[in-house]
Amino acid sequence: MLDIGLAVAFGSMLSFAASDVMAKRVSSKFGSRRANALMLASNLMVMLAAGALLGISKATPLSIILSAASGISYAIAYFLVYKSLETQQVSSTISLVGIEYVLLTLFGISVLGEAVSYLAVVGIIGVFIGSFLVTSSRGLKINRHYLPAIMGMVAFAMTYILLIFAQQDSGGPALPLIINRIFAVSITIAYLRYSRPAAQHHLPEHPRHRRQLMTMNVLMGVFNGLGSLLYLILAQYGAVAVGSAIVASEPALMVFLGSLLYRDRFSRHQFFGISLVIISTILLSL
Repeated sequence: MLDIGLAVAFGSMLSFAASDVMAKRVSSKFGSRRANALMLASNLMVMLAAGALLGISKATPLSIILSAASGISYAIAYFLVYKSLETQQVSSTISLVGIEYVLLTLFGISVLGEAVSYLAVVGIIGVFIGSFLVTSSRGLKINRHYLPAIMGMVAFAMTYILLIFAQQDSGGPALPLIINRIFAVSITIAYLRYSRPAAQHHLPEHPRHRRQLMTMNVLMGVFNGLGSLLYLILAQYGAVAVGSAIVASEPALMVFLGSLLYRDRFSRHQFFGISLVIISTILLSL
């Protein structure tokens, strides 16, 4: 069962990476609000398809409440992370995902009763230290532009904790995820309609380039939806703690992709921080 759980975890990690690597360009061109709205809308389509394939589990009052609360948290989390992505490096921003999965690893150990090795404790500490180094500027001062992403990662962790409880009460992942996305999309649309206009972003003038960005935005939602579905399935295999550690290794892939696609550059202490995050997530998976 654990081998299946690890395979599911790797699939989730790769899906999230595919979504995140496109997020930098889309959010910088469309703006975090519009990018978030279209991403969540296409995400909802994935969940509806999953419901049709996997079947809809029972809807209990508790599962509905928990799923709705997770949708609110999910929408807020993406606004916060995409806000940082508008101005900051994709590799450094996404490396903060370690914060989310350390919290979920602790949740798997302390609440779900899953066992991990002593090396995991070292890995947990390393992720926190590495995340601090990645988000700090010269003189080890916190770069305030990363603060929204840090808060967003905490909100993501809360989202999945609520979804895991909702899935346990409902009996399956599809219905909680559908309710989650419905609330997330509704909040996003309401926010776009009633909030103050965001700063103007310079959209590509050529229609073909706009369509390409739109396609990327939709694919972000598709891959993210698949990653979320696979991650929630981890709870069914009792692999939330170990699976979270595997998914947390996404920064290693993002460092390579960010350098290749966006020419991200790092200071020495940031490079050390990213390396520490990568090594720590490897320890977590042992």
